[in-house]
Amino acid sequence: MKGFSAAVAGIALVSCNSPMIPLPPPAAQDVVVEAPEGMPGFLIFRGEPVDGRETTSFPAHAKVEIFNVDCDKGVIDRADGDGRFASDPVCGEIGDRFGLSYEDETGEPSETLCLIVRDGRQSALDECAGY
Repeated sequence: MKGFSAAVAGIALVSCNSPMIPLPPPAAQDVVVEAPEGMPGFLIFRGEPVDGRETTSFPAHAKVEIFNVDCDKGVIDRADGDGRFASDPVCGEIGDRFGLSYEDETGEPSETLCLIVRDGRQSALDECAGY
């Protein structure tokens, strides 16, 4: 019986130390970028569903992280119940490289989506490699 208990304890220890698999990144088409009037050098990001969907690829109440690689600054926002969000202005220009990621309500992180942003709704064509 001692051997069985030790084996169960060993399995439990290994399973607690298994590598974490990140959640999938947000979908580029759920991201809208715009330059706010009267605020040159800043952009606003919004999470909005497409194609008549009611939710976005950002989980409900997720912590959304937006980081501009080119100016080394970012913002953190919280998605609402259907994954929508509107960020505070973050430094940046159209054509800058941004990383977008989220943490779900349990704190599990996603992979990072890298975008070279353009004005309006983003697409898979705006994705960049090697964030």
